Amino acid sequence: MEVDPILQLPELPTGCEITTLAMLLDAVGFQVDKVQLAEGYLTCKSEGEATFQQAFIGSPYDSAGYGWCGPGVLENGVFV
Repeated sequence: MEVDPILQLPELPTGCEITTLAMLLDAVGFQVDKVQLAEGYLTCKSEGEATFQQAFIGSPYDSAGYGWCGPGVLENGVFV
């Protein structure tokens, strides 16, 4: 699959997974914005409130965020 790159920086220093999702959706014909995906579809919680399988821990806008969540978080937020 040919995928055009979208840079996660500067807006999403730890938002690699949502940026990758934006690239994949764009490649299959959905014009989406990484920041709109992060704001509207990425479940974020503080450390201790959820696991990486339940939410993104921290904020994708903050370099102190953990920068990872399980695929179920994206699936539940975007596709359900």
